[in-house]
Amino acid sequence: MVDVIQLGPFQVKTSVLIYVLSGLVGYLVIRLRGKDNKDQIQAITEIVSGMALLAFVLWKFSYVLFHPLKAVENPLSILYFSGGSRGMVLAGVGAALYVWVQLRKRQIPLNKVIYLTSIGLLAAWGTFHVQHLVLYEENDLYHLLQSILSGVCYLWIHNSISYNTRRNGWIQLLLWFNIGQIFVLFFKDSAAYMIGLSKEQLLYLLLGISCLLADLILEKLKYFKET
Repeated sequence: MVDVIQLGPFQVKTSVLIYVLSGLVGYLVIRLRGKDNKDQIQAITEIVSGMALLAFVLWKFSYVLFHPLKAVENPLSILYFSGGSRGMVLAGVGAALYVWVQLRKRQIPLNKVIYLTSIGLLAAWGTFHVQHLVLYEENDLYHLLQSILSGVCYLWIHNSISYNTRRNGWIQLLLWFNIGQIFVLFFKDSAAYMIGLSKEQLLYLLLGISCLLADLILEKLKYFKET
């Protein structure tokens, strides 16, 4: 597989094109699933698209923030490297702040944004791993399992979750997604960091425990309201 594609005077990494195509699929899924409410879907699509673009830019160009000397010495390295896990955290925080500001500004119901964002991200996530499965000959089982996990979660939302689903339904979905990630990451080449788990697995474990605690707290609150 060619790692770099020549587009006129520019060289573009194949991995960047994979991200772009994955994002495009996620965008199209959001547009199709929200076509019944054209006024709000337009605003939600703009928010989700802006969030995705901002997250990508922060993740990609955070390399300059975390490695300023290397970026100055070799500016082209910005095109080939990213901020890594720290860049992902920065991208997540920036995207969350962007969505929060936009929701307050446009007064759009949060549940609709969560619904459409979730199916869009799952569609993009699945597309990303399917492309890796087809184009690259490495970690085939890992990418296959990621594709299956994305499809299962997408079908879960499609069949069991709607705009009006309460928080418990989303928490349970997120819990099982995190559990699935811990299992799937055993098939990825990564070094164990603690208790036989990689850093990524530990992060998903922490998120899964948080979801479990949140689910238990909501159930307790529901019980007290009913008694």
